[in-house]
Amino acid sequence: MPFLFMLQTLFSIWMLVDAIKRGADQYWWFIVMVPFGEVVYFIAVVWPDLRRGNHALSKLFVGRPPSLKELRRDFAQTPSHLNRVRLAQGLHDAGEFPEAVNVFAQVLEREPTDNAALYGYARCCAEVGDEEQAIEALEHLFAMDSTCLDYEPAYLLAELLAKGGQAPEAIAHLETLTRSVHRLGPRVELASYLVDAGRGGDARKVLDSALEIYESSPRAIRRKDSGAARRARRLRRAV
Repeated sequence: MPFLFMLQTLFSIWMLVDAIKRGADQYWWFIVMVPFGEVVYFIAVVWPDLRRGNHALSKLFVGRPPSLKELRRDFAQTPSHLNRVRLAQGLHDAGEFPEAVNVFAQVLEREPTDNAALYGYARCCAEVGDEEQAIEALEHLFAMDSTCLDYEPAYLLAELLAKGGQAPEAIAHLETLTRSVHRLGPRVELASYLVDAGRGGDARKVLDSALEIYESSPRAIRRKDSGAARRARRLRRAV
């Protein structure tokens, strides 16, 4: 019994430290400190992060990813939408970009509004050198959901536009994004493109405003955007 009590105490301390570092609402601190409150906190807060892979311990819960051979077999046995998407993603991860383009295209024929498939298709098109098709897919995705997948498709669209000699269009695209969201990351991305375009003064204004918004944000948002804040400060010192 003393050993079990010690384990429960250590688990409670662990969950309390997690709640503090995470910036969780303070009522969770009190819940963790009541009997079995640490279990409630783990199930309600930590476990969802483990399943999404957003926690350091998530690696303990994630097995070996399926091989391309296994993905092909699963799709051959059950040619469902999910297995087709898994196969397309597996082809991308294996560097089989031409085939991945075709499989993602098949997914989109059946589900044209599948955000993940559109993004995967665009990435594979870019890898095979078809930037025009990639840009078209990303613009379609941006029009449907400008904030999807933590802004990664929006960032890729800006990158491809700039790479194709359309830096002003890339900047205008990111300005559109920042008007619709209040997170720090898109503003830092915009500022970096402004710097590259020789518009250091405009970049400083964007960064000053972004960091001001960041400092007044809730603790959970500040914790999530801490990496972007460090990048913003480095960029601000450089311009």
